[in-house]
Amino acid sequence: RNLRARKDCKYRRDLMSSIYQRMTFRLSIISAMIACALSTLNAQNFSLSTPGIAIVTSTQGAAQIIDPTEGTFRVALHEALSLSDQTIQTKQDGHLFLACSNGLGIGIDATTEVSFISYKQSPFSEERAKLDFEPSTSAIDIKLISGAINVSSEGISPRSQVRVNTPNGTVRIHSANCRIEQSDTGTTIITFGGNATFYYANGEHREFISKFNGIRINALSASLGEITEIIDMTQIDPTKQAFADATFHASNRVHFKATVGDAPATPILIMPSTYYEIPSARPYEYTE
Repeated sequence: RNLRARKDCKYRRDLMSSIYQRMTFRLSIISAMIACALSTLNAQNFSLSTPGIAIVTSTQGAAQIIDPTEGTFRVALHEALSLSDQTIQTKQDGHLFLACSNGLGIGIDATTEVSFISYKQSPFSEERAKLDFEPSTSAIDIKLISGAINVSSEGISPRSQVRVNTPNGTVRIHSANCRIEQSDTGTTIITFGGNATFYYANGEHREFISKFNGIRINALSASLGEITEIIDMTQIDPTKQAFADATFHASNRVHFKATVGDAPATPILIMPSTYYEIPSARPYEYTE
């Protein structure tokens, strides 16, 4: 009996040792895979070597761009912009829409001043340019000084960063159609689709804003890490929804051809289908 008991104990120890070794081996493989994935992600993040580019899809009223090297000039329809280190100002009667090479749509409302701190993306191939979602990894930092902007990021890569900085904190947009307003009453964030996160300036608190919700945060509540007001979405001005829809439409009006080396992507306007329904200036017909 003692001999059999010793053999059973040895068998159990050998079995447990074998199981432990297999688990350790599998864990080491999983750890290696995670490390490889993280290194790949970091490599992609550090490969944002290509300047992002945007094109003005439509504009109305007075709007101007302030460039530190080229000075101040009026915004022109279908003009390509690098956005990095540029400030756009619109007057009371002005607004414009931009389509970006990462699939982002940006609407700049009337009486607005917004600075684009930086806009970079990783190079992408022509095959990836044909995809319905972002073909690259990108990072865009925006500073809203006053007024209102809409950002439509549906289809943006989950690895990409879309940030809008305000005096009261930073809005991180996650595949959403989001409106950010900055005025004397504070910062207002409204999501017409998708989700966004507001990070307080103290870095200790944040607010998650889900689809069709809105919040307002003023300077005092921002210092306390609290929401000033929950927006009643039933009372939202319908023109804000229309502006959000127009921003989403702008993001689908342009196809960006693949990057070549470190050169930015090439924008190609997509004509609406109604364009092809216009009667020819020189009608013709077939006769037998």
